[in-house]
Amino acid sequence: MHDAVHAIVVRAESVALAPGVAQVLRKDLPAGEAVLEWQTLIPELAQAITLDRVSGEIFFGILAAVVTIGVLNSFLMTVFERTREFGMLMAIGMRPRSITALLQTEALLLSGLGCAIGVAVGVPLVLWVSHVGIPVGDASAAMQAFHLADRLHPALSGAAIVRPVLLLMVCTQLAALLPALRVRRLQPVEALRAE
Repeated sequence: MHDAVHAIVVRAESVALAPGVAQVLRKDLPAGEAVLEWQTLIPELAQAITLDRVSGEIFFGILAAVVTIGVLNSFLMTVFERTREFGMLMAIGMRPRSITALLQTEALLLSGLGCAIGVAVGVPLVLWVSHVGIPVGDASAAMQAFHLADRLHPALSGAAIVRPVLLLMVCTQLAALLPALRVRRLQPVEALRAE
């Protein structure tokens, strides 16, 4: 085409800004010309991103299930090991629902502490990696063909922090509730004889 131009590529600072940039460009567009967003130009990349998100959700669901099973196991052992203690508390007048509330409070404090430590370690790590970037190695040539950088820079959002924390805390509370309900069926005399 010699020195003629058939396309102008506009790159926004963020993927989230791309639809707004395209909308602004469409306002002043001469007849016969079009503004195409990256999803239209590279549908394979859009599909790969969707697939990656779906697989990430599946992986996160599996992780939440594993955490829930681990917490359930831990709290079952806690209830079995502390049966005499619960029997003593019930013998001196503590109601079973108060013991259940005690176990739920323990679960809430443990999950809150675990999530706080996870966020305290994870957020600085993601911020550092987003600044430095992750080199893609041999795939850099393919990335440049799509006008992408040769390093991946993850973005940190509030939803990426809040959603997993809330989900894991709810899963922990539910997992701790099942063994705690066993306490309601304890008889003080039998519980005091347990070893």
